[in-house]
Amino acid sequence: MQEIDENVQIFISEAVELLEEIENSLLELENASDDDELLNLVFRAAHTIKGSAGLFGFEHIIEFTHVVENTLDDMRNCIIPISSELITVLMRSKDQIAALVEALPEEESINTEEEKELVDLLNAFRSGKSAACAAESNNDETEAEAEATETSGENASLQLEEVTTEAESSDSIQSEHYHISLRLGVDTFREGFIPNALFKQLATIGEIKSAVLVDENMPVLSELDPESCYLGWEIALDSQASKDEIHAIFEFVEGAQCTILPPSSKISEYRHLIQHIPEDEYLALGQILLQTGTLTEEELQLVLNKQQQTQEKVGDLLVENKIVQSEVVEQALEKQQKQKVNQQKALSFVKVDSAKLDKLVNLVGELVINGAKMEQLSDRYSDDVLHETMESTISTLEELRETALALRMIPIGATFNRFHRVVRDISQELEKDIRLEIYGADSELDKTVIDKISDPLMHLVRNSLDHGIEMPDEREQLGKSRQGVIKLDAHHEAGMIVIQITDDGAGMDADKLVEKAIEKGVISSGQKLKRGEIFNLIFEPGFSMAKQISNISGRGVGMDVVRRNIEALRGTILITSELGKGTTITIQLPLTLSIIDGFHIKVDQEDFIIPLDMIKECITLNETQIQESSMHDYITLRGEVLPLIELRSYYSLSGDYGDDSENHLKHRENIVVVQFGQQKVGLVVGDLLGEIQAVIKPLGRVFKGLNGFAGFTILGSGHIALVIDVPGLVKDVVTNEKTQFDKIKKDQIDTSRRLLH
Repeated sequence: MQEIDENVQIFISEAVELLEEIENSLLELENASDDDELLNLVFRAAHTIKGSAGLFGFEHIIEFTHVVENTLDDMRNCIIPISSELITVLMRSKDQIAALVEALPEEESINTEEEKELVDLLNAFRSGKSAACAAESNNDETEAEAEATETSGENASLQLEEVTTEAESSDSIQSEHYHISLRLGVDTFREGFIPNALFKQLATIGEIKSAVLVDENMPVLSELDPESCYLGWEIALDSQASKDEIHAIFEFVEGAQCTILPPSSKISEYRHLIQHIPEDEYLALGQILLQTGTLTEEELQLVLNKQQQTQEKVGDLLVENKIVQSEVVEQALEKQQKQKVNQQKALSFVKVDSAKLDKLVNLVGELVINGAKMEQLSDRYSDDVLHETMESTISTLEELRETALALRMIPIGATFNRFHRVVRDISQELEKDIRLEIYGADSELDKTVIDKISDPLMHLVRNSLDHGIEMPDEREQLGKSRQGVIKLDAHHEAGMIVIQITDDGAGMDADKLVEKAIEKGVISSGQKLKRGEIFNLIFEPGFSMAKQISNISGRGVGMDVVRRNIEALRGTILITSELGKGTTITIQLPLTLSIIDGFHIKVDQEDFIIPLDMIKECITLNETQIQESSMHDYITLRGEVLPLIELRSYYSLSGDYGDDSENHLKHRENIVVVQFGQQKVGLVVGDLLGEIQAVIKPLGRVFKGLNGFAGFTILGSGHIALVIDVPGLVKDVVTNEKTQFDKIKKDQIDTSRRLLH
C-alpha cells in the first residue's frame, strides 16, 4: 500500500459521510416519495462526490457517479417515478461508489460486473421512462411545427408600424408571457441598425403577443435629431426559450438597455432550480440568480451600478426594476441564508484523525499519573502555597481529562442509522413488513466502544428480524399489526450507556429453551435456573432454536461471540422475553475504556484497582460473618448467599498467616461486593484505600494469557497496580457454582439442624 496524500484522505472521509447521507435519505425517500428535499439531498451528495473526485482525476468514480447523478436528475424532474425497485438499484449504486472509494488506498480492483449491471439498470429506468416522454414530445413538436408554419410568414413580415399600431397597452400584457422592456441606444440608427430585425429574430423563437411603442424619451420637434434613436418597446413574447437565449438577440445592439421578466409560469421553475443549488458554499444573491438563469450578467451589472449610486439592496432593485419577480428573490434569499448557516457550521468543526485523539488521551493519562505523583510529594511538605497550587493543578488535570475524553465521544445515532438499510433489505428478503424505530440517537459513547459494538448489534438485529418478528399473516391472526417493530434505544445510566434492542415479535418460550438446552447437554435435567438465566442460554456456543438454517441466522454461531465481545468491553448483556409479546436485549457498557474511575485496594501489600462502576458496596464483616466465611466460601448477606473470592489465594500471593488464625480472620474483615450481570460476588481484600483515577494500560505479550486482570495502571507512588477483571472472576464463580451448589445447600441444612438441636 502506497502512502496516500492527505487531501485524498480527506476526500475519502468526506465521501464516506456523503454516502451515509445518501443511504439514509434514500431510505426515507422510499416512504416519502413526494419529499423533494430528500431527493435534493441525495442529488447534492452524489454531485459533491463527483465534483470532488474530479479534483483528483478519479475517472472511474466520476464516470459511474455521473450515471447515478443523471438518474437522480430525471427523478427530480419527474421523468422517472420513484419506486421501491429504483430505490434498491440506487442503494446498490451507493454501495458500488463506496467500493470504488474504499479501493483507492489499496488500489484494489473492484467488481466490474456489478458496475456494468448497475449502469444497465439505471439506463433502463431512464430510457424506459423517457421513451414515452420522447414520443409525446415528438407529437408536440410536430404540432408546434405545423402551427409555426402557418404563423411564421406573418411574424417574419411584421412591419414595425403594424406591430405598434395593433399593439395593446403595456398594462394589458399577460403575465404568462415573457415581458421584455427594450430601450434602444441613441446611436442605433447611425450604426445602420434596423429595429425590425429584432422582431424578426424574436419571431423565430416564439410568438410576439404584443409590442407597445414607448416614446417617453422623444424630444420636442425643435430639438429632435433625425439621425438619433429615441425608441423603446414593451414586448409580450410567448416562448419556451430560456432567458439567456432571448437576451442573446439584443446583445449586439450597441447602447441598448434590455430587461427580461420571465412569465409567472417560470416562477416555480426558478424556485425549483434555486432549491437544488448546493448549500455547502456561500453565494451572493446575484450569483444564485445567475446560476439558475433567472438573471443575465448584463442585468446584474446594471443593478450593481445602480446600487453604487443608491445604496439600495440588490434584491430590492431587481424587484423595483421588474427584472426578477419578488417570489424568486425571496427564494434566493432563503437559500443564501441556509448557505450562510451551513458555512458557519462547517467553520465550527475541524476534522481530526482519530489516531491523534488516541495519542492525546494517552498523554493526558500520563499527566494524570504524574499529577498523582506530585500530589503525594506535596503531602510530605507543610507548605500552604504548594498545597494550594497542587489542588489547582489537579483540578485542571481532571478538567483536561474530561475534555480529552469528550473529544472521542460521538453520538451512537450514526451506528443506529445503518440498521435502516439492514431492516429494509432483510425484511424484503423474508417477505416481512418491519419498521425500525430509533430512540436516544444523541447519546454519546467513546468511538473505540462504538467501533467494537457494531458487529454485536448487527447479530442481534438480524436475529430479531429472522426469529423475532412473525410473518404478516401470522401477526394478523394473532391480533397484531401486520407491520412488526424493532426498536433501538440508547440512554445513559449511572456512568454507563444502556443499549436496548426490542421487538414486538413472538418472544421466547422458556420451557422449550430448557428442553433444548438439556437435549444439547448445555445444562443437566435436574438443574434449576432463574428466568433470566434461561433466556441467556442462547448465548451458549452452538445453541440455536432455529428450525432451519438460513443465510441470515440459525447456525448457532454468532450469539456466543456477541457475549464475548460485549464482556471484552467490560459490559453485560441480558435478555427478557414474554411469549407472544416480544423480546428485549439489554446491553450495558462503560462510556470509555481508556481512563476509568477505580477503587484502590491492597492485598498482602500488593496494589489492585477495581472498576468503580462494578462495585455495589463495601462491607466490614461482623464476627458471625467472619466465622462463617472461614468455614465456607460464602456468607449470608441480607438473606442471600454471597459467594466469596479470596484474592490472596486466587492470585497465589505470598502472604502466609501460618497458625496465626487471628491475623487470618482479620484479613477477611473487608469485603468488596461486585456485580456483573445478575451475579454478585464478594471479593475478600485487605486495605480499602479509596477512589482513584486509573489510566488503563494493556498487559504486555508475556502476560497476554494471564487470567484475572484487565490491564494495569501506574499509581502516584510510581508502583504498578493491576486492574482486576471482574467479569472473569464472576464467570469463574458461575462455573464453579454448579459443583459447589449442592455442597452449599447441604452445609446450610446441617447448620439449621445444629441450631434446632
